[in-house]
Amino acid sequence: MRQIWAGCAAAAMAALMMGCGGSGGDNGGGTPTPTPTATVTPTASPTPTPSPTPSTAITITAITPNTGGRDDVVTVTGTGFTVGNKVVFHFQLAQSTTVVNSTTLTAVVPHFRSEFSDPIVQDINVTQANGGAPAYPVGSGPINFTYTRFN
Repeated sequence: MRQIWAGCAAAAMAALMMGCGGSGGDNGGGTPTPTPTATVTPTASPTPTPSPTPSTAITITAITPNTGGRDDVVTVTGTGFTVGNKVVFHFQLAQSTTVVNSTTLTAVVPHFRSEFSDPIVQDINVTQANGGAPAYPVGSGPINFTYTRFN
């Protein structure tokens, strides 16, 4: 039994010496073999989510023609128009709105019912594409469309 213990002890000592860079004795210069050091690789931080781009301010400078009736096509000029803008006649959406470019919209005049035959003046505005508050004309006052034909 002592021989087994002695053999195990010798094997353990040899393994220990091998793990420390030794071979059970001198490694030639008497200096221990250096143990490699662990390197830490930094982890990349996640890319931040960009904040939404605020919509460009809309301005309205003119509407032509500024008189007419249902189904007429009008051109609204201004700045900052983007896909998703809608032309509003007083509180009623145009039948359709087309963004021609950032300075021009076309809109089809909605139906307006009146019991009067006198012309009815309606203010014009453009809704924001992102659902924000509508843009109103800039300058000296509202830009109006006058209904002269009722149908």
